Amino acid sequence: MMKKKLKCWEVFACAEKECPAYQSKDLKCWLFSGTYCRHEIQGQFLEKMEMCLDCEVFKVNMDTSAMNGILKITDQQFKEYKKIVEERDRELEDTGLELSVGLSEALEALNKIASGDPTVRIPEESKNELIAKLKQTVNKTAGEIGIIVDQSHEFAIGLAEHFEILNKVTKGDLNARIPQISQDELLKALGNVTNHMIESVAREITERKNAEDELRKKSERESLILRSVPIAFYTSKASGDFGRIWISEQVKDVSGFPPNKFIDESGFWVSRIYPDDRDQVLMEFETIHKKVQSP
Repeated sequence: MMKKKLKCWEVFACAEKECPAYQSKDLKCWLFSGTYCRHEIQGQFLEKMEMCLDCEVFKVNMDTSAMNGILKITDQQFKEYKKIVEERDRELEDTGLELSVGLSEALEALNKIASGDPTVRIPEESKNELIAKLKQTVNKTAGEIGIIVDQSHEFAIGLAEHFEILNKVTKGDLNARIPQISQDELLKALGNVTNHMIESVAREITERKNAEDELRKKSERESLILRSVPIAFYTSKASGDFGRIWISEQVKDVSGFPPNKFIDESGFWVSRIYPDDRDQVLMEFETIHKKVQSP
């Protein structure tokens, strides 16, 4: 007795009119690609068979001839899947080998860079885009580090030259100058500042030396004049005990006492003023002191 076939769209109350199995007379919905079972578009037969195994409609409508057709299709799909998997395996193997070799080259280059050799370079060609990018990055990094190393080396040499010149200046060589041959802008600026400073110091030292020489000559002239005049000269405080700050050598000839007697002994000068004139002299000094203090 032939089993009554079930209509999937009736069993599931399906309203998917675009489904290939909808109102089909064949009723073998598992043979149709792109059906809308359970509101989802189903793809190839292997995907459909996984759903159909527990489907009531499939169990009722299934027959041997139909299953033979299904199995042939399934076998063909398994073979296609196997071929795809084998191709993917080969691709993965090639990719893995390419990744392994590329990573090895990149790590070796990075180790050399870390050891202080920024001149290392690796070939950037690679079938793998990621490895190619990695190699490019390694080479670019090495190049940038190389530039930094060269600049650091030049900067270190430039600083050494600066310190050597400054050392010469401290030893009295005011003609020493830093040569402006560096290509580094910072070293150029530092050299300009240093040379300007040396020139300023040299100019100040020369001016001070000239001033000291002039002052020495002036003092010698004044001393000669003071020694030639037969009177005593002195400077004095304008208040208090009116002690001497400085007094010429002629005071010994005038008073019979050496200059240090007037400078070192407090009140000695006042004691040498004639008693009848002492009050008047001290009053005059006090007047001078008040004039000096008034604005």
